[in-house]
Amino acid sequence: MTDERMTDAEWHPIHSFLSTCPDIRVGKEDRCRLFVDAACWMARSGASWRRLPPAYGKGNSVYRRFAHGCARGVWPRLMAYLQAKPELSAGLLDSTVVRAHASAAGAPKQKGLDPALGRGRGGLSTQIPILADPGAAPCVCA
Repeated sequence: MTDERMTDAEWHPIHSFLSTCPDIRVGKEDRCRLFVDAACWMARSGASWRRLPPAYGKGNSVYRRFAHGCARGVWPRLMAYLQAKPELSAGLLDSTVVRAHASAAGAPKQKGLDPALGRGRGGLSTQIPILADPGAAPCVCA
């Protein structure tokens, strides 16, 4: 497991939320950052708390602090806070190819309309790209 730490750009929004949250004690910024790094390490590794590397502190102490935040609902609120400000770099890009029916090949061309269909190896088709915002509410299509 790598020993990745969060960057300053990742830490500042987390610290600003935790500083305004009355349910959790932030204390010294560097100790709080180490605690959040430890919680992230635990989430990435899936290990038990006793396997926490000593560089992050004692596993039981980190666990108790994490459980304290869980009991007060701090972590779901932190996730909601971070997702409320999505970045373009967090967007999801996907595309699909839509094939036209065989009858579309023989249709007469209409003036001023671009069917956006192209002839490829598989016949007439078009590609539809989409950029999704992971922080947006899900769309339910009826």
